[in-house]
Amino acid sequence: MIDTGVGQPDTRTAPLNLISLRITWDLGFLDPPQNSLRPDVPDYVKNFYKTHQGTIDRCVNRVFGQKGDGTPDPAARIMERQTISNAPEISYEMSQFQLQGNTGVPDTLATFGIPSKLGHSTVYIANDVPVSTTDIAKAVFHELGNILSAKMSYKLTGRADPYAYGDPNGVPYPTASGPPFYDKDTGARLERCIFGPPK
Repeated sequence: MIDTGVGQPDTRTAPLNLISLRITWDLGFLDPPQNSLRPDVPDYVKNFYKTHQGTIDRCVNRVFGQKGDGTPDPAARIMERQTISNAPEISYEMSQFQLQGNTGVPDTLATFGIPSKLGHSTVYIANDVPVSTTDIAKAVFHELGNILSAKMSYKLTGRADPYAYGDPNGVPYPTASGPPFYDKDTGARLERCIFGPPK
């Protein structure tokens, strides 16, 4: 019997497969479609998670299973899988100048903050720099690497360190003028694994 909430109950029965699907979904055995989750995250970031989840999993395991110097680390085994449901929030509330004030690095496109409304931390992206959606996706995963590094290093050592799983030699990023910037943070290492060397 189906109670429609209006007038007499409907005496028809719901198809069993719809009931089992709803129960399966509610109990967490079946993930809802990626784009129905997290309306705060842009569709192109959701689509990246959906189409590249295997690469994300592999790179998180690689970066957090072994530090940049080759030392094995348990972080990849104890952290939860990184999906759109626990993706960091994205904020465009700061300009590049404000972000540079936080990082001390010129030409900063993004940075991160641990506090957030949903508890997954926040990626701050400069609101005055015209960049492609691909560049924003790269920035999101770069900062996700720093967020995870800070959280896992704090959990394992009591000290939040966004460089804990980074490349000690740095990942070279081209600059507008002059020599490349060598980024030693964990985010650079995760970004390089997911997207390839910075261009």
